[in-house]
Amino acid sequence: MKKIALTLLLGGSALLWADIVKNPDPNTLWKEDCRNVEKNWREGIKGQHTRTSDGKTFSFECTQRGNTGHRDFIRVPVSPEYPWLVFKIDSVKANPGYRTWNVRIRALDAFNAGQINTQEPGFFAFNVWEGAKLKDIPKSAELFIYNYTLKVTFSEFKMVKRPDNFITADSPAFKEKKAFGPGDKIRFTVTLKEPAEDVSVRLIHPDLLFAAKLNGMDKLQLKPTDDTQKIWSAEFEVKTLGPVRKRTDFKRNEILIRASVLGGGISEPLWGTINYPYVSGK
Repeated sequence: MKKIALTLLLGGSALLWADIVKNPDPNTLWKEDCRNVEKNWREGIKGQHTRTSDGKTFSFECTQRGNTGHRDFIRVPVSPEYPWLVFKIDSVKANPGYRTWNVRIRALDAFNAGQINTQEPGFFAFNVWEGAKLKDIPKSAELFIYNYTLKVTFSEFKMVKRPDNFITADSPAFKEKKAFGPGDKIRFTVTLKEPAEDVSVRLIHPDLLFAAKLNGMDKLQLKPTDDTQKIWSAEFEVKTLGPVRKRTDFKRNEILIRASVLGGGISEPLWGTINYPYVSGK
């Protein structure tokens, strides 16, 4: 009986963590191995999505219109010691209809980031724990990829302690108010694996990738913090943010940060989020 129970326990564990490689290195909690996506990710409504993988990339494609069930999900381990969700979108193919993708982790205060109606591939690194209001610390969570009438191809998908390339937004107001607004200072920092010649960021609303201008500025120029030119940063006093479609307040993770890196190790856009809400006071 003990052997049978052990076998069932191990089998259940294998199903729970199917299709991911746990702790492949000290920096990585898990990564998608791009081998068995078809079998091991679950779907909201059967037949809405086609899943393919070849050991190097994996894709989710949706050709059906509608507003429900357009999702694939998998249960993964989560830990505040590995706060960064990192993935690379190689390409996006648009099918007829409303087009959007986003990634959600409900157990982490409904972390949610994506692109609506307009898509741009690139590198994505999100600190999914920062700014989350949690009563309990979960050890696992369902990670959802919602996809409406797109074919999205990934070549990397993992959770890590520290990404090779990432963006942060920091402010004393985040600790004091768990939010920020006019009169607060905010610092944007881009950390790179390799030196760069120029780095700038733009604040983007996910709907149609509209610019969310900071103090009326579309582009925010960063400067290197030392001679290595791997860390670029700049601080701004916030006067206004937006408006975007007549809105002047924004939720946690609603504002994306897009970094353009010239002369460095990456030529595609690098994406992040502001992990605290913006309250204009209006």
